[in-house]
Amino acid sequence: MSMIRDVLLKITGRERPPAGVASATMLDPSPHVYVFESRCAIRIRTGPNKSSPFYGTPTFGEVAVVDYHYRYGSTEEISEATLARVNRALCTSVDRDIDPEEHVMPGIRSFSIRIIRRPTTQRRSGFWAVTKAVSDGELSPEQIDWLAQKIVGQFGDGWGEGLEQRDIVPGYVLVLSPPPSYKAAGGKIRLVAKIRRR
Repeated sequence: MSMIRDVLLKITGRERPPAGVASATMLDPSPHVYVFESRCAIRIRTGPNKSSPFYGTPTFGEVAVVDYHYRYGSTEEISEATLARVNRALCTSVDRDIDPEEHVMPGIRSFSIRIIRRPTTQRRSGFWAVTKAVSDGELSPEQIDWLAQKIVGQFGDGWGEGLEQRDIVPGYVLVLSPPPSYKAAGGKIRLVAKIRRR
C-alpha cells in the first residue's frame, strides 16, 4: 500500500490521494489511532416463535433468530458477566471475519470493537460501540469521514448484519445498528479521540 501511495504522490503531486482513493496519507507517517462511538443495542430472547416457518429446523449449532422472540434490553438488565461474554464473542468475530484493509479501508492495520454501557444517570446513557481503528499514517478530515461511513456500512449492511441473524451468546443478540426508533439524540457515529503513536 505504501508503494501505491508513493506512486500516486509522484504522479499527482498531492499530499493525499485523489478523491475516491481511500488510504492513509503521508502527512504524518507514524501510526494513528482513531476512536469512534456509536449507539448499539442488546436484544434479549423472550421465548420461542412457533409461528416461524423455520421453527424446529436444525441450524447446525447456531440459533436461528427468526425462531424466537426478542426485545431490547436496558442497561440495568444486562449483567457485567453477560456484557463481558458479549465482548469476548465480539472480539472473536472481528478477528475471524474482518480484514481491516479489505472490509474497512486500505491503510487500516488493525480494527477492534468493544461494547460499553453508560447508566441512565448519564446524559448519553445506554449501550455504545467503541470502535478503534489504527492507520498506517495520519488521515485527512475527508478520509476520517470515509472511515466513519465504512464502519457504519459494516455495522448496518455488512458483517454487522450477519451478527443480527444469530445469538452472539446464548439468549442475546447484538445490534450494532439499532432501528431509528431506538436511537437517542446524538446516537450517530462520532470521532471521540485521535491519538498519534510514536
